[in-house]
Amino acid sequence: MKVLVLTKWYPREDNLSSGVFVKEFANSISLFDEVLVLYGYGKRGMSGIFKVIEKKENDRFRVIAIVYRSFPIISNLIYSFCLIRTFLRVLKDFYPDVIHVHVYSSGLLAFLVNRLYKIPYVVTEHYAIYDEFKKENKIFKKIRILLARMVMNNSSRLLQVSKFMVRDLERVGIKNRFRIVPNVVNLKIFYPPNKKIKSNNILFVGLPSYRKGIDVLIKAAYIIVKEKGIKNFTLNIVGTSPLKKKFESEVKKLELEDNVIFHGYKTKEEIAEFMRNSDFLILPSLWENFPCVLLEAKACGLPIIATDVGGVSEIVEKETGILIPPGDIDALVDSIIFMMENFRKFNFKKIAQKGEKYGSEIVGRRLHDIYEEIIRGSRISEG
Repeated sequence: MKVLVLTKWYPREDNLSSGVFVKEFANSISLFDEVLVLYGYGKRGMSGIFKVIEKKENDRFRVIAIVYRSFPIISNLIYSFCLIRTFLRVLKDFYPDVIHVHVYSSGLLAFLVNRLYKIPYVVTEHYAIYDEFKKENKIFKKIRILLARMVMNNSSRLLQVSKFMVRDLERVGIKNRFRIVPNVVNLKIFYPPNKKIKSNNILFVGLPSYRKGIDVLIKAAYIIVKEKGIKNFTLNIVGTSPLKKKFESEVKKLELEDNVIFHGYKTKEEIAEFMRNSDFLILPSLWENFPCVLLEAKACGLPIIATDVGGVSEIVEKETGILIPPGDIDALVDSIIFMMENFRKFNFKKIAQKGEKYGSEIVGRRLHDIYEEIIRGSRISEG
């Protein structure tokens, strides 16, 4: 089958971490079907209105990026025009059997194509839109809710990564057939070490930000070092963001440079090595959906400390780690100290086995079967 992946998020040269999970989905689909990824992003100061860049991803599937010039107010109109024009060109050599939309706001084109060409589409939403809509003023809130309902209620299936997301979408009036299809882990990269050895390394992977709870994590490290007198550990923070320098300054101010190290952006292969050489992983976020980093940690056999937000409780069980309330510094300190002393009681081989169900081949096969089911249903209804 030919599958068009339609998204607004995808890794690019100026933002390598954008939509990495979408790339993993596309890679898993490409194990069974022919894939083309179509996405776009705005760029200020570029010459011309837009340009189209095409490349081959790992010699497995095509990726077409629409880079359009950002203008105040009318950027979305420009993007929509460029997207439709590019899609019509793509149709000449890649006529999709099904369109897989990532994030409802990318799905308007899929909705229109379905009406004009009868090509079925499915939607995977990655963001908790119920809470996001509450922040909007009344007019924009109504517009966004109407768009979300139109795109998602008219799709052939809603393929959500967690039960949490199903409940979130139902709260804004989304009524359709849901399937749980989790985020993807490349098991050729993320796998456990042959033997687990105490390293005194603690790991955080993600964008250093307040939403990820980095400020709380730094305060917890301060209490452990300065008040509890525990100094024989290194907290490795992997990832980058505009706030990275601010958090580095905070670490220096608190005299924690010997214990807290920022490593910046790392590739998936490098992150996997960090995981295999760490005692446990921490994700103290204030909000999450179904974070890939926890699935990757499980695949590496790594015990986890994480906050009980979003779909995290669907990943972290008693056998794989500890759940704590978001923003609770005392609970974070206690859990880190407990894990330092007891992480070896977690069976890293069993944790890794639990992570295997998120592997590329398993998820790719599940998506292929769903696409086939949808296409068979479309052909029967047409007949």
